[in-house]
Amino acid sequence: MTSTFELANKNAAELGCTQPVWGRQPYTGSTAIPYDVGAGVNMQGSSAAALSVSPRLNPAGRTVFFVVNTLIAGYATTTYHITLNGTTVNYDASTGDGAVKTILAGLLAAIQGNGTTNALVSGSVTTQSDLTVAPATAGCPALVLFGSAVDDYTAGCSATAAGAIVGYGDATSCTFDLYAYMGGVQGDAKPRWRLVQGAAAISVDSRGLVQNQLHVGSVTQLFVQITASVVPADGSGVTPQVWIDIAPCLVGS
Repeated sequence: MTSTFELANKNAAELGCTQPVWGRQPYTGSTAIPYDVGAGVNMQGSSAAALSVSPRLNPAGRTVFFVVNTLIAGYATTTYHITLNGTTVNYDASTGDGAVKTILAGLLAAIQGNGTTNALVSGSVTTQSDLTVAPATAGCPALVLFGSAVDDYTAGCSATAAGAIVGYGDATSCTFDLYAYMGGVQGDAKPRWRLVQGAAAISVDSRGLVQNQLHVGSVTQLFVQITASVVPADGSGVTPQVWIDIAPCLVGS
């Protein structure tokens, strides 16, 4: 017979999972088991968590971000190239004022002005909040392209000033393991990361996966290790992305 105490604990965890506090785990492309104490997302003392892993930001179509690397000399006057499914469009930044948003808007206009690429994607220039990898820091301007159909498309980018533009594109599918940081003890040479029971070699297609009510007990951090991913055959300049969000579920948050 289930005790009142056990029911109270169960109900508290379920209530907490209705109030997740989502945090983005940056995806680096590494398949290594975590080492750093600060890897992943902090559980903030919560006993329950929610997890979202998705190769696509939106399962209805592939998303590709392009950002200008302003640390590259000549970025304001170089010629930029974006290639989508083998069709290349160009923008000469020397014809504008050299501002990042002007450059990205020029590339978007080139895409929209080409019948092939315009039919393939829709796009916008926006201050993005999804990417968390340099030089695509959250809050920087980005050209965001979204596939007009659910099918994958390939993307690439380059510039006369090498490295002045970089892209980040959805993967197609992935496999992951979930690790928990249990805290260390005196004399430990490495942090105590452990594989979560039942959370190994989980396969996710383009629709993504959400897991609620993970009972994490005294776990300090959770970390998703992407062990493998399938990506479109992108050209140079585009790095694959997998979208990882982890949420401690805090009652009364």
